[in-house]
Amino acid sequence: MKHSHDTAPASAVAATRLSVDSVGYLVDRHGDGRVHSAFRNACNVVFGDVIATVVTAGAGDGPTLLRLEYSSTVDLRAHFHPGERCVLECGLARFRHTIVDWSQARTWRAPVARPRLDDAHIRGNVALARSSEAICRAQRPSIIATLAQPVVRELEEAARHCDAAAAMPHLARLIGWGEGLTPAGDDFIVGWLAGLRALAGSAMRRAAFIERIGDRIRAGLDATTTLSAHMLRLASGGHFVDHLHALRAELLGAPSASSLLDALDRALAVGASSGADTVSGLLSAFDAWLVHPSQQSRPS
Repeated sequence: MKHSHDTAPASAVAATRLSVDSVGYLVDRHGDGRVHSAFRNACNVVFGDVIATVVTAGAGDGPTLLRLEYSSTVDLRAHFHPGERCVLECGLARFRHTIVDWSQARTWRAPVARPRLDDAHIRGNVALARSSEAICRAQRPSIIATLAQPVVRELEEAARHCDAAAAMPHLARLIGWGEGLTPAGDDFIVGWLAGLRALAGSAMRRAAFIERIGDRIRAGLDATTTLSAHMLRLASGGHFVDHLHALRAELLGAPSASSLLDALDRALAVGASSGADTVSGLLSAFDAWLVHPSQQSRPS
């Protein structure tokens, strides 16, 4: 997810306790870390290979997010500073001048999958999502919609045939491609993995394909940023943020077009272009693995 790089406030608020409303299921209960980066609405703290992120109340939930209560209206740059130590213990995250209290927070977990519509309805949902994505792309250009299109098409074709060997070089090209804390190529891969997992079902070839490409992605994380590597590591293990779960669920079983469009708008609104790049990856996976009328009814 991309955040604005605006200048931190000159003054800082000392000895503040911030209360957390929800905490992701992968956040460790104990640990010793360092602040990687702080922005108005997010603070990233590195604990080994895991990054826990404190986010303001208006953000969504995720496996490694600590979302503050709605009463906590703050600029996080005034409370956290890159390089400062953080200690997790007994439901508290202790920083130099701030305590983040999540002892009473609820644990956020990925929602249970809803019943799936037939493929014809899902294809209709994907077509509707593609139309909205195109409108968004006109306002938020990205390499995914331009320079990376040949790579995207080749990756989609490799996925359609569950050809992991063919997919490898295209994945390697996408990892780290683009600017920002989470390059566009990485955002695309996250959405793509979410889509593949949504449609894998019980097909052994698809499961094996996901496992092999997950290994390839984890082996190539040195090519991207620290935050993006964390995001890709989570996605390769099947862990995604709530707005991506919501959009995936709507594509598979939307009760109405309005609910699908609401979920799509929320996903597209993330960052400057991160949301659109992630949505592109999700829809690419759906295009690859949905069974079309001209194909056999049994997925490969």
